[in-house]
Amino acid sequence: MVPRPSASSRRSAFVLGGVVLALAAAGCSSARPELPRSPQQRHTMRQQGASMIDSLVAAHGGMAAWDAAREIAFRSTDEWRGPWAKVMNPWPVERAAGEMRYRVHEGLGRAAIVVDEGTLTYGIGRTGPWALLRGTPSPRPQDQGNASYVVAWYGFMAGWPFRFKEAGAVAHYLGRAHRKYENSSQEFDEVLVTFPPEGDVWPEDWFVVRMDPRTHEMRTVSFVTSNRSQRLLETTCEFSNWVTIEGMKIATTRRFFVSSPVEDPLHVWTLADLRVNQLSPEEYFERRGGSEPPSTSPLDSAAAAVGAAGRAVGAAAESLGKEASGAVGEAYDTLKAKAGASPR
Repeated sequence: MVPRPSASSRRSAFVLGGVVLALAAAGCSSARPELPRSPQQRHTMRQQGASMIDSLVAAHGGMAAWDAAREIAFRSTDEWRGPWAKVMNPWPVERAAGEMRYRVHEGLGRAAIVVDEGTLTYGIGRTGPWALLRGTPSPRPQDQGNASYVVAWYGFMAGWPFRFKEAGAVAHYLGRAHRKYENSSQEFDEVLVTFPPEGDVWPEDWFVVRMDPRTHEMRTVSFVTSNRSQRLLETTCEFSNWVTIEGMKIATTRRFFVSSPVEDPLHVWTLADLRVNQLSPEEYFERRGGSEPPSTSPLDSAAAAVGAAGRAVGAAAESLGKEASGAVGEAYDTLKAKAGASPR
């Protein structure tokens, strides 16, 4: 189930909206064009879009390989920077390092990172989201809300491009266009993907998927995330450093940047030591109260190793609601400076 925006994120988006609207006229254009009103034209675009997504998925190993993957796990490092990160970063730290594990077709997930206080674990089980700090229920009220969004969203992104052929996804072929990729202009086929409004897979968001015209491999995806920015900011992800595991071709480096109405770096997410179908016990995805028993699970041991190696960087961030105005103000000054205007 898709988590709804928290009150603090709604307040942040309201403040952010004024800045974005003020800068939109001079900024970068949206990646999503208006679709034609003609039913016949839309029907043709959907037929072409479905065919393009089929070729995209086939280039990455096919749905049979994805359907056979019950569980995936990997070491994860997500590093956020820049003024917009202070508004959009869902983690309590700037560098979230640890491990993630997902039952990809069951909606179950678990993500452990290291913070100053110890190992912070977010999860979504069959009974709902939960958060543990040092093996006991987290005393911080924002953590359970973070878990609801972070685990679902990162599990969804980990399944790209296969997710674009699931859950009733609707694809419209937009044609070919030259777009930025790895600091150069390249031509891509573009497909707009949306999910049914009555569904529970990000129904308020949209995704423009770009693929190489020759290989049909995914190169970038532009999207909005209503949970973090109320669709006021568009983000683009560039994919690189591909590996093939169990027949699936997966990008292990994913560089994200704000792409509209302005352009700024946002975060880099790297995946390492990917494993498929090393199944965890069912209870691994449920909240465990009290002291957590010793575990040889790769997720817990890797998170502990990260802490022992001193990879925890940065202090825990203040609540998003308290710092949103300052963060947006900093972003506003940065963007005005880029536009040649004087700061506030």
